[in-house]
Amino acid sequence: MAENTKERILDAAFSFYSKPVFREISLSQIAEKVGITKAAIFKHFKNKDALKQAMQDKMYGDMAEVLCEMQQKYLDLKDQEALPLVIQFIAEHIEYLNYMIVSLEELTEDNLFLLLKKYGVTLLDTIYNEDGKIKSLSGYFKSIYASSTMLIFILIRQNIISGKLCTEGIKITDTQDFSKKLSLLIEHGINGKDANIRMIRLTEIDGVCNKSMENLKEIDRILLALARVISAEGITGITVDKVAKELGMAKSSLYTWFSNKNEMIKTLVKDEMKQMYSIMAKNMKEMNTSGERLYVMLQTVLSYLMLRPELLDICRWIQMSDDMQFENDKDMSEFFAFQESFFNLIDLGFTGNSEKLSMISAGWFFSLPVLLLLHGRSHNFELPILQAAMKDMYFMVQFGIASGDFEK
Repeated sequence: MAENTKERILDAAFSFYSKPVFREISLSQIAEKVGITKAAIFKHFKNKDALKQAMQDKMYGDMAEVLCEMQQKYLDLKDQEALPLVIQFIAEHIEYLNYMIVSLEELTEDNLFLLLKKYGVTLLDTIYNEDGKIKSLSGYFKSIYASSTMLIFILIRQNIISGKLCTEGIKITDTQDFSKKLSLLIEHGINGKDANIRMIRLTEIDGVCNKSMENLKEIDRILLALARVISAEGITGITVDKVAKELGMAKSSLYTWFSNKNEMIKTLVKDEMKQMYSIMAKNMKEMNTSGERLYVMLQTVLSYLMLRPELLDICRWIQMSDDMQFENDKDMSEFFAFQESFFNLIDLGFTGNSEKLSMISAGWFFSLPVLLLLHGRSHNFELPILQAAMKDMYFMVQFGIASGDFEK
């Protein structure tokens, strides 16, 4: 009976993470959901830290079991069954993914490797040394691409299911079909038009993107204050009070401009996004082929955020938060319409409004450079390494991770 109650407490704790929750969940909330008193929790867990450790053990233990099963599928040459197994598990246990997002300071391959290593997972041993240092850069970037693509589309699918994304008319397939299709995308790419681009041309495009960053507007000081709060306090520590204190002003002063925290962030970030989309659209119009336009989308985001690293954590929060969707905007709609004109929609079992589906695809392209930079920050990668990795990711988008080396 006691063990049953302990499991119910763990299940109740995870139930709050059916979506990302960027705040602490109290023991009182958990107890209420179980139907017991807060004091009763202490019969099973010494304190809140002990409960968190038990949650981690359950989550990573379950994940390790599935990852080891995936590894065995590869060893048995059942590659087609391997990756869908993990995708389906995560899609059906979205609470684990959301808990990882808010509990890890940075959701990176490095952190996950060191954690999963404790639970017997050896899948990434060819990429990392025992101390977590990278020993294969190509394997590392391939792993980032695969895990990032998985993460992005699982979260998009969940937000469609929950109605948090503005996706009227979009229908989705069942989890098993979605997992198979996402696995095919990761392993074999989109096979887009004019995908093969010579490396010398990609380097020329890098130059176009770098030049387009001249004369950027200064970042809004409130947005900079928000970025400093996230850097110091983490994603769960954001409050209007802390942003106001960082600015050296009263909280009431911020409320004269914004009604709440999310409106403040939306307004400030939207101005940044409009500037970046405007530059991206201009760069795309200078390109000759669909493949070049796709690469310039990725490289523009990379170049933009390299010059504005303060925005990285804010971008991460927006990607993970289901409360930060933007309303339709004329400038952005024109960009997405232009993007739709040259890009074949990704088949993940999402059907319906083609403009909305095109926005989903563009969201994937935007996220890849963001997640690459977040990983790069943890290793202090220099610009040449990041630009080389972005080229690799372009070819992975086009041809998948199963195509081997990406030198063209």
